[in-house]
Amino acid sequence: METSTPCVGASFAGDRLLGVENICDITGLCPVVASKLITETGHEIRLHSHKYILESSFLAFLHEREVG
Repeated sequence: METSTPCVGASFAGDRLLGVENICDITGLCPVVASKLITETGHEIRLHSHKYILESSFLAFLHEREVG
């Protein structure tokens, strides 16, 4: 059976494409919050009603908000 959400290893132009489930796995957030976080980055990729983000864009977003 084929899944509609790419795994963390799915690659796009040398960068990994992350879906909501991947963001949940990485951050421990629930799917609703992970989805909102993807949208908040401003780098959301929508494809067939699914949300994705390039890993580099997601990590850059987190680094921008890093407190320290």
